[in-house]
Amino acid sequence: MATENIYTCLQKYWGHATFRPQQEAIINQVLARNDVVAILPTGGGKSVCFQIPALLMDGICIVISPLIALMQDQVQTLLQKNIPALIIHTGMPYLMVQKILISASSGEFKFLYLSPERLETKLFQEYLPSLNISFFAIDEAHCISQWGYDFRPPYLRIATTANQKPNASIIALTASATALVQHDIINKLALQQPQLFRQSFSRSNLHYHAIKPENKITKLIALCKKIKGCTIVYCYSRRDTQQYAAVLQQQNINADFYHAGLTNQQRQTKMDQWLTNKTQIMVCTNAFGMGIDKSNVRLVVHMHVPDCLENYYQEAGRAGRDGNKSYALLLYSNHDFTKLAETLELKYPNAEIIINIYINIFDFLSIAVHQGQGNSYKFDINLFCETFKHNPFTTLAVLQILNYENIVTYNENAFTPSNCIYLVDKEILENFITRMPRYEKLLIGLLRLYGGLFEHVKVINERRLAKFLSLPIDYINNQLIELNQQKIIAYETANDNALLYLNIPRQPKNNLPINFNSIAERKKLQLQRIENITKYTLLTKNCRSKFIGNYFGDEAIKACGVCDNCESLTRQQIANGDVKKVLTLIKNKLVNGVLTLNAQKPIMQQIGSTIFFEAIKLLQDDGHINIGALGEITIT
Repeated sequence: MATENIYTCLQKYWGHATFRPQQEAIINQVLARNDVVAILPTGGGKSVCFQIPALLMDGICIVISPLIALMQDQVQTLLQKNIPALIIHTGMPYLMVQKILISASSGEFKFLYLSPERLETKLFQEYLPSLNISFFAIDEAHCISQWGYDFRPPYLRIATTANQKPNASIIALTASATALVQHDIINKLALQQPQLFRQSFSRSNLHYHAIKPENKITKLIALCKKIKGCTIVYCYSRRDTQQYAAVLQQQNINADFYHAGLTNQQRQTKMDQWLTNKTQIMVCTNAFGMGIDKSNVRLVVHMHVPDCLENYYQEAGRAGRDGNKSYALLLYSNHDFTKLAETLELKYPNAEIIINIYINIFDFLSIAVHQGQGNSYKFDINLFCETFKHNPFTTLAVLQILNYENIVTYNENAFTPSNCIYLVDKEILENFITRMPRYEKLLIGLLRLYGGLFEHVKVINERRLAKFLSLPIDYINNQLIELNQQKIIAYETANDNALLYLNIPRQPKNNLPINFNSIAERKKLQLQRIENITKYTLLTKNCRSKFIGNYFGDEAIKACGVCDNCESLTRQQIANGDVKKVLTLIKNKLVNGVLTLNAQKPIMQQIGSTIFFEAIKLLQDDGHINIGALGEITIT
């Protein structure tokens, strides 16, 4: 495909005239139907790398992602650009999924987003032969590796589906993958001579710091008052987010909190306030930030040591996406390291605890042995833990283990808005309205308020619909449910609870398909990750950016010059005589007692801009020089 078509597409849909580094080369490889592995940092523009070629190729692109919220955001963004896209996620009714797959087979859509679990369903496999697939885009591709920090077993079976479409290539995308994980991605996806693209892990505008303050809250307040611009503060727990936000608010700092336990309306309101810059500081758990493209974040603070460098790199990388000077600060204490060790033991409980919680889960859901496969259940983890007297953290850990073993799929952040699609064509609908006129107002109102319901699944708002039709909300809800039961529409009410999807039926206690040796191996790997994040935190002499780059296999990365350790080294160099040298050079270049901006340039070229500016700071602090409004320097 011609380069000008790529640029035309970029300008038309994204409003940009140029690509970010490596995007164009990746797109051209996808257009050439070559397999690609793209390791691009957070904010590096991964979605453009598969969305543009999909628009320029025949057929539909299958996008596989583990995150419902991220898929919904991307589909919504595509639809706003008038790009036809579909989504299938856990919890959708059978008839709705069937209608979506029929639409996907029509050739009118460019994207179908779905989770890896959905690839394996009997219904998807039935429609797979009829899908004209241009290529597969595998997002969060590190999930395929059992050596990765977020292993998802269903990713291992993606290759089986992809092999049924031998003419469809694969692009695997991730923001963070070690050399071992990269090798796993290539092998497990059975990629054929893949083209590997990896942006440098260097972020020249991002200043990494790790600080051990006497009091974390006092330090946080000082940071928030000093930094002008938006800030993200990551906390360990939901309770911490509320407490820290309250402390900041008491200091008249514009802050709010966010975590997965909020209702949908609360989450949406807080997110809107943040994205429109009405909230300056968001105090949150790691449920906040994934897929949010906000460029003007100046500071990311971690109030505790994360459990791995992969998570820290992604979260810290949400600062400075616009290329301007930004900071990633890690506040730590000795207690953080003790907590990491304790958490490791809770995260990998013994076999007896795992089996007991497994049995209790199915008892809680009233599911008999050999029953439940393929069904989704709302799962109130707090009520479960209260009923069976389990520790919530341990319960979450067991759910994660069951997820790893492909026994269940647990989605804690499974909010899905109400959505609807017509299951019948216009002629059948008209006949139905003639026979059942009491539904006419609602059925016609739906079409007027939400166009395209015959072809697309549409997110709907029952209250807006009730207001539009001047009908009671309960009446609207009941009619939607009745029409769903009569298979005129497929209607899914909003869900704000965690969802538990059963990949296999309930098994007898003595026949659980759990690989306890694999769990022990993953525990060992997690211990290594903890050791690496500990080394990063306590690093005193070497560049932090270089440490991160080397961890991910970027051996070419150079010292950043701007992290706390690099700045400390520069100050030491300056203290060893560079200040006097710079003062002498300034005196030699003075014109009428002033060192102009033009005269400063050759000095910077001679000794380096970093040393020059650090020396200027020290000379100004010591009262040896004055700096004018336009940057001119005079000797005092």
